[in-house]
Amino acid sequence: MNEPKEHLIDDIERLCHEEANLDIGIIIYLYRLSAPGAKISNRDWSSNSPRILSKENILKIAGGKPVDIYYGLYDSTGKYESGAWLIQKQTITPLG
Repeated sequence: MNEPKEHLIDDIERLCHEEANLDIGIIIYLYRLSAPGAKISNRDWSSNSPRILSKENILKIAGGKPVDIYYGLYDSTGKYESGAWLIQKQTITPLG
């Protein structure tokens, strides 16, 4: 939860490597955002953090590789849309 962009890139590379021996890799990428100074836990990020990746950013980072990324975001401030999506190849599909 709330991992930087580099962590996602590393996960994609490890799961899509020829020797990973997977048909499809699965990544779960979650954000929990709070108002500055009102964090629910120490793992929360501020909704003002520049490190937050949008669904569209993640789609570009994945670059059409054979990986399914389940993306969830909860923002108690309402700045970002809260929800869950499946990001794969060139599509973003809302879940639930």
